[in-house]
Amino acid sequence: MGILAADAVTVRLGAKDILKQVSVTLPAGKVTAIIGPNGSGKSTLLKAFSKNLPLTQGAIYFKGRDIAALSHGELARSLAILPQSPQSPPDITVRDLVEHGRFPHRRWWQGGSAEDRSVVEQSLAETGMMMFADRLLSTLSGGERQRAWIAMALAQRPEVLLLDEPTTYLDICHQIEVLELVAGLNQNIDMTVVMVLHDINQAVRYADFAVVLQEGQIVSAGPAAATVTAGVLREVFQVEAEVLQDTGRRPLFVMQGVSKQKEAGESKVDTTT
Repeated sequence: MGILAADAVTVRLGAKDILKQVSVTLPAGKVTAIIGPNGSGKSTLLKAFSKNLPLTQGAIYFKGRDIAALSHGELARSLAILPQSPQSPPDITVRDLVEHGRFPHRRWWQGGSAEDRSVVEQSLAETGMMMFADRLLSTLSGGERQRAWIAMALAQRPEVLLLDEPTTYLDICHQIEVLELVAGLNQNIDMTVVMVLHDINQAVRYADFAVVLQEGQIVSAGPAAATVTAGVLREVFQVEAEVLQDTGRRPLFVMQGVSKQKEAGESKVDTTT
């Protein structure tokens, strides 16, 4: 069953259509990866799903309801989004950051309740950040900071977690650490996750569902292992790849070089192989 859906969504910035008549339904309780070349509209689609960007045309639906009809508070209790480079005060502790995730659940004049404090503690525990709770965010490593931000998003207790390139600027160890955390949240608390990723192998390994964008349009969407193919890499990303199988029977792509289409300056989409 779908939890988020885009229906003929077009987003125009200036004179350019960044998304063009995009229609897709994302499954509930699964991890979805949005992939595509730079400038293909990945982050724009994520922002559209969270009502952080006005639509030129079309609609976004959350559990069948047009998000345009939802208040920001109601939406914040349903969806949490982390941008590529979230900003915070330099002297904030991890615990204080995570407490910000409770704001959608109370009035602006209200202080934190016992329930709020319990959810904060639980969010810290779920992300393995309890030992860092009283540390300044600015003193943490990149991977630890990203886990702190995810803990803040979890404190909203959303049904859907939207992540825009959550592994950007992290070394490979911390990339895997963050992706394992996200996969664990999906499996352990049944949280739907939608994330923009650049690494194709990471997308196929950690996602159940994939959406492939090119020039603001969906090239293919479906189960990740079947949707991301050597043909997609050739025609959309313009690279040749050998396809192997990992131990989980998911494809593993070994990049072989730039595609002939790229060398010839062509870009015709054929994703069937």
